[in-house]
Amino acid sequence: MNIKVILNGQNTIFESNPDESLMHVLRKHSCTSVKCGCNQGSCGSCTVLLDDKPVVSCKIPVGFMNNKNIITLEYFEKMPEYKIIMQGFTLAGIELCGYCNSGK
Repeated sequence: MNIKVILNGQNTIFESNPDESLMHVLRKHSCTSVKCGCNQGSCGSCTVLLDDKPVVSCKIPVGFMNNKNIITLEYFEKMPEYKIIMQGFTLAGIELCGYCNSGK
């Protein structure tokens, strides 16, 4: 199935089984910030912005993504808001690992 999305600001077509998780499809598209932690929607390591709302991508079938806007940490790191958030974490003494970055 072809699924049209806007991924990190770019028109993209996912060729996938509609039941496959958004997390797995994003990783196939080189979005390595999207991690597979618990695979149950609890840990947040697969969090992305879906139409500007944070969601856990491991629980969402990619078939529901047609015409959706998806932003991963790869893109968000380039935004001014990210720098402000990271400054806050630094001031609070919080260090992020590769698994918790997206969720935080």
